[in-house]
Formats: sequence, structure tokens, C-alpha cells
Amino acid sequence: VVCLLTSGLALAAGGEVHLEKANYDLTDKVSLQNGAKMFNNYCLGCHNMQYQRYQRSFEDLGIPLDLGKELLQFTGEKVSDHIKSAIPAESAAKWFGAPPPDLTLVARVRGADWIYTYLKE
Repeated sequence: VVCLLTSGLALAAGGEVHLEKANYDLTDKVSLQNGAKMFNNYCLGCHNMQYQRYQRSFEDLGIPLDLGKELLQFTGEKVSDHIKSAIPAESAAKWFGAPPPDLTLVARVRGADWIYTYLKE
């Protein structure tokens, strides 16, 4: 377990590491929709995407607004709201030592290969 945490922390710190090639297709809507489902079900419990709105995500991914609201919004937000975790930042900081980072711009800043490698660690 320590080995996994250490390697993940090294990636998070931005250390030199070999990045695996992410095989993705931005035209594969089914795969992108599945990624949105995975994020909302697993990552959104702690991480925000506070610079992205649900509506924009649904429209970009070809998800009807009513279906997205039913299946991907869990705490009564409006479809026009920004995507935020239900966990208060103060509680997250207390529990984890720091609030979990916002993930809105990670792909733009780090790249798809970084995310893929990080998630596989």
C-alpha cells in the first residue's frame, strides 16, 4: 500500500515519470459518457469541477438534460449549477490534510497521458 501511495504522490507532485500513452477518441460519445458517469459516481464525492456546469457537460457529451439530471446529479443541484462536491472544503482539509484539488482543468494542464498514468498507478 505504501508503494502505491508513494508512486501516486510522486505523480501528483509532478516529478519526472514515464507517461503511458492514453488511447482515447474524443468522438466516442459512449466512452465519454461512461467517463462522466465514473467521475460523478466516484470522483465527485471529494473533487470539484467548479469551473464546469452540468448543462455544458451534458450538452458536450450528447446527454439529454433530463436524463443527465436524473442519473448524474445527486444532491438536488440545478442543471445550470457548477459541478461541486458535496463535501465542505473545511471538512475535506481536516480529513485529508488538504482539500482535494479541483479537477476542471487537469486534462488541459497535465494532459490525457498524465491522467491515464496517474489513474493506473
